[in-house]
Amino acid sequence: MLTQMHFKMKNKIEQLMLNYPKAMDDDNFLQALVWKGEMSANPNISAMDFLRLYAAGSFTAPETIRRTRQKLQEEKEYLRGKKYKIRHEHQETWKKDLGY
Repeated sequence: MLTQMHFKMKNKIEQLMLNYPKAMDDDNFLQALVWKGEMSANPNISAMDFLRLYAAGSFTAPETIRRTRQKLQEEKEYLRGKKYKIRHEHQETWKKDLGY
């Protein structure tokens, strides 16, 4: 069951991916977009302040962003970027080559 916080994060990441298709294939870009939104309350934050806040857990963890993107792409075909399609087109060949 999704908590309210997880539901909001999923919606936020889905909207970012729809508004910025590059985010479907680039986790660093998606992460920057999420953090930009989280920093909107204080747009003049210094790099050192950002690092302190990040270390204190004030920003969404990169792994959370990546996993959420991955789950959304698994569930919703229209959110799949070019890399997703390429990886899955070759999946059966790789499995065969690896003996699976």
